[in-house]
Amino acid sequence: DIFLAGDFDPLKNKECLEACNQKSLKEVLQLRLQQRRTREQLVEQGIMPPLKSPAAFHEQIKSLERARTENFLKHKIRSRPDRSELVRMHILEETVAEPSLQATQMKLKRARLADDLNEKIAQRPGPMELVEKNILPVDSSVKEAIIVGQVNYPQTLDAYSFDEDSSDALSPEQPASQESQSSTPSPGEPK
Repeated sequence: DIFLAGDFDPLKNKECLEACNQKSLKEVLQLRLQQRRTREQLVEQGIMPPLKSPAAFHEQIKSLERARTENFLKHKIRSRPDRSELVRMHILEETVAEPSLQATQMKLKRARLADDLNEKIAQRPGPMELVEKNILPVDSSVKEAIIVGQVNYPQTLDAYSFDEDSSDALSPEQPASQESQSSTPSPGEPK
């Protein structure tokens, strides 16, 4: 209903709202009734007793199941391992720090492990070094060229060790002394 400015009647409006509310409540109720679980589902879930058994019998079964679960949990709590056993199985950390500091201590330990791992990854040998040491298999002609020295490559271990005060610290491929100036420029130099 559309009300004009002079046609507004509060009682009529209230009745209309109540009718709309009742209609929507009926729709909601009808939807809920359609979606409710069947009696068989309620029996399977233990909410209602089976059709052929009395309600008292159902309650007794439920109380026995609760008692059995309670006994099982009590037994598990009594037989749980003590702290030293949990430390031995690496479930708990052996620490003397206060509980409020243990999380920070674990973060610090993980950060140290990550730093150590990154350092070791940075120092691992490159593929050419692995070929030279017969760890990485390649064709014999390629291997001979590497061993004889026809293929130049920077040593990986030297590439990551540098002096912070040196101006050449950012380019580990360049030798420390520029004594032997060759006629072929390096890839980074202009011709």
